[in-house]
Amino acid sequence: MMRTLAGLVDDRGLPCSAAYLEHDDPTVGAALEALATGHVVTLGMLLAPGYHATVDVPRLLMQAPPTVLVDDRGPLGTGPWLVPSLDWLVADVGAGPDAPVIVATAGSTRADARLAIAQFASEWGRTRTGAVTVAATTGPGLSLEDAAAPLSHAHVPLGVRAAPAVVVPFMIAPGVLADRAAKVAQHHGLLTTGTLAEAPPFVDALVARLAC
Repeated sequence: MMRTLAGLVDDRGLPCSAAYLEHDDPTVGAALEALATGHVVTLGMLLAPGYHATVDVPRLLMQAPPTVLVDDRGPLGTGPWLVPSLDWLVADVGAGPDAPVIVATAGSTRADARLAIAQFASEWGRTRTGAVTVAATTGPGLSLEDAAAPLSHAHVPLGVRAAPAVVVPFMIAPGVLADRAAKVAQHHGLLTTGTLAEAPPFVDALVARLAC
């Protein structure tokens, strides 16, 4: 998915490639070494100011060859640029702005990371009539299981018509945690969207952040 995103950005006229902290090649260090010289813009594909975003990525970028000028845009983070993607994902599963939504995060032990996502979810919630709740698939805070249970069809009184609740895996690409979110949603009879990268407007968000 990351390589696909890089290719889509490249198609928009911004030469782009993906590098990885772990689990795949090229590593960030190897990608910087391969440049040898010149100017590169970097964007961390991370949604919250967690350890990877604030420690790991900056440390790796500081190890770039002295002949490579790094223009670090920081992590992708959260902001208005993500709203079109989230709205698209919710609409794609047939839900409207009145549907209750659970923003299922990867979870973080850092309070500032959890706060950043909570604030963004609150801002997104102001554009919807349905409630927006943040829950974690792992880690501290409200668990996805506890957030999903009250929205299960089993808790809707007979004769009451309610918009089906939607679980949005608040992750850039599919993976183990997105699968876990989908499993919890299915258990409670809730809808599940794709991840952010699966929404066409997400490429617009990347281009805007890289080109600014």
